[in-house]
Amino acid sequence: MKILHITQYYFPLRIAASLRQKRIDDTLISAGCDVRVLCGIGLKGAKSNDIITRVPFSGPSNNLLLTILGQVFFGLAVFLLGILSDTDVIIATTPPPFGALASVLVAKIRRKKIILDVRDLWPGELVATGALSIKPVIKFMCFIEKKIYRSSSMILTVSPRLASHIKKITNSPVRILMNAVDDTIFLPSKNRRATGRLKIIYSGSINKEQSLSTAIDAFKVLQERNITGVELLIVGSGSEYEEVYRYSQINKCIKVKPYVQEGELVKLIQESDIGLVTLAKHRIFYGAIPSKTFEYMACQKPVIVSAKGDIESVVVHGVNGFVVPPEKPLELARLIMSIIKKRKILLKLGINAKKDVENKYNQTHFMKILNSYLRELLETK
Repeated sequence: MKILHITQYYFPLRIAASLRQKRIDDTLISAGCDVRVLCGIGLKGAKSNDIITRVPFSGPSNNLLLTILGQVFFGLAVFLLGILSDTDVIIATTPPPFGALASVLVAKIRRKKIILDVRDLWPGELVATGALSIKPVIKFMCFIEKKIYRSSSMILTVSPRLASHIKKITNSPVRILMNAVDDTIFLPSKNRRATGRLKIIYSGSINKEQSLSTAIDAFKVLQERNITGVELLIVGSGSEYEEVYRYSQINKCIKVKPYVQEGELVKLIQESDIGLVTLAKHRIFYGAIPSKTFEYMACQKPVIVSAKGDIESVVVHGVNGFVVPPEKPLELARLIMSIIKKRKILLKLGINAKKDVENKYNQTHFMKILNSYLRELLETK
């Protein structure tokens, strides 16, 4: 079976969107499918090959208009290339929506089935973070979102809350395909021993929606109370990277590094005691389960979650991690202080986290579920 996969962000760019799409393709190729990918360049020097055709586009910018124009250009380019492609099934992902919109049009013209992978609600995230407030533009973007959903043969999404939202918009079948982790790469350290300071790691995007200010403010509280037995390592990039970095120069308990290669990230997680996930306090993020969660767990690290929603079904307080409400830095600081006093519990919680990955959130499980959805799609007339 020939599959055309259209995605603006793709490997080797190391963000959740690109890693998920690569995992989907690896699954399809292992099942014997002939996969062709239309994607953006992603990283400087990333090249096309027999499987991947890369389309130049203007990447994310602090200027929202430039970002959207780049996404529109990508949509136009993949529409023209998609029309000429020989395929049986199309897979598209959103957000951004313009590549998905182009994919829907190609599927309609070519009379092909299309699977839409919805990772986040768009433009809801832009509105929630204040990046978009022009009502006519919001209304137009919501129209595009609904059009894409209703034109899809099947929709995959990452959590129950997102699935519930989408089901209110479309009669297309909606299926949950949670993020996963390759637990042959993200592994526990064989000889790591907890010594010295409690080491907390955060990896991933550093943008407003991640609400890393919660962690920063929590460490301000710890600093005020002369709590020095803990350090936070932040690894990633985003619109708030410089602000976070500047604060790390003031509080020596916080260290900041730009994105690193996968192998180095695994090592940094292994050298830490616990992983951190923070999200903004807005209902639009209640369906988010960041992929970093599973990377920590695969390395046998418990997870501190400062968020609300579906992620609480993955990280259970006192079982494989800890949960505090979003944007409550004082509660997060108190939690960290309590962990410092009872660090021995982290080993048990980490073992539980690793078991959860093995049973529910690894690559094997992901492949099994995706293959079942593909069979379902092909059996549908």
